[in-house]
Amino acid sequence: MVVILGIVGVTGFLAPGFFLSGDEDQRAVAGGTERIAPTKRPQTSPGERLVFRIAEGLNRKDTAALKKVACPKRRSTVDRTIDIVPEIRSATLFRILKHNDHFVVASMRLSTAQDRTVLKVHVEEQGGTVCWDAVTFEGPSPLKPPQPSKTSEPDERWQGGVPPAADQFMKRVVRKINDRDQSVLRLECPSIIGGGLAKLLDDDAKLTLGQVTQASPAHATRLVRGTLGGKPADGALIMSRLSVNGKTWWCVFHLFFD
Repeated sequence: MVVILGIVGVTGFLAPGFFLSGDEDQRAVAGGTERIAPTKRPQTSPGERLVFRIAEGLNRKDTAALKKVACPKRRSTVDRTIDIVPEIRSATLFRILKHNDHFVVASMRLSTAQDRTVLKVHVEEQGGTVCWDAVTFEGPSPLKPPQPSKTSEPDERWQGGVPPAADQFMKRVVRKINDRDQSVLRLECPSIIGGGLAKLLDDDAKLTLGQVTQASPAHATRLVRGTLGGKPADGALIMSRLSVNGKTWWCVFHLFFD
């Protein structure tokens, strides 16, 4: 029992039924003992096992192992979480929030040199393989903002219409989507709403930019038209300009279709 308590103290998480034996047992009853039928230990799914591996990788600061389990079509928050691994003090898995045959969402208590927060790890099946798809936070995010590019710098000369930097960025996003370039996933805002851009790549989207419907120094919206999975589609692309610690960049806030 001392060993088991040590395991609980280290991981902070045990699957239901951990203490149940797989062998026959006995219990005292009036007049003697009664045999108890064998109890099977609960089987964990590939997604649950991967969540344990991610927690282990974060604690061991094993960036190579974490990169190996990251999905090919992942949210940019996965890479940015791996980037801060050297700053992580501990990651404690404490709850499976959602679970089915195709995805798992789990909560971890994350402690870094600067703060403590709750990390949600999203694991899903892509191409028949379970992998690490996304990260979200309940509380302060320790992630660093993406490196700003020349096209994401603010345009102080803006006097109406879509800021030139935003216009260039929109064209870049659409070009990458049309080319099925996975690097477009790194252009998503941390708070992107909807399903993100990965599904557009799966659907082999072919898009063209239309008219501007909203523009300001910090936001821009343009209509888009094209095909999704070979079927006609009309929608809108919404960009946001974020600023953190003096660094400014444009990102995809939402891309939706009617």
